[in-house]
Amino acid sequence: MKVLAIALSLVANGSGSAIPFDELALGGVKPGDTQEQVRAHLGPPVTRSRAEGVYDTKFEYPGLEIIFGGGAEIIASSSAEHCTPTGACPGISEAQLTNLYGPGVRQQRQSEIAVVYSVPGDACLLEAIISQDAVRTLTVLCQP
Repeated sequence: MKVLAIALSLVANGSGSAIPFDELALGGVKPGDTQEQVRAHLGPPVTRSRAEGVYDTKFEYPGLEIIFGGGAEIIASSSAEHCTPTGACPGISEAQLTNLYGPGVRQQRQSEIAVVYSVPGDACLLEAIISQDAVRTLTVLCQP
């Protein structure tokens, strides 16, 4: 949650590149989607468990994790099969990500870099974790 608060703070201050809300979908799952909508789109999850904190349920699919509060609030992809609508996927280079969305807000985190993209007027963001010049994971984060 601390990472989300820091990222949302940077984004709220107007830093980095803005992206449209439609780009927050990963694997076709969008913020606010219900558990029923996700099941209808992806089928039953491989694992369904209770989430921690303010969230209530976590669905896990191969390479995709979705955490629900009132709807899908965290959507994380570690698979090239679960991309944004424009084609940002785990496995692409940082240069390809920059070509798609611009430079974003960069945050150094131990051995990796987080690049954060904001959505104007929204409490959601897209975060890419970069390791060895490639996107390792993409995560959509929405403030509950």
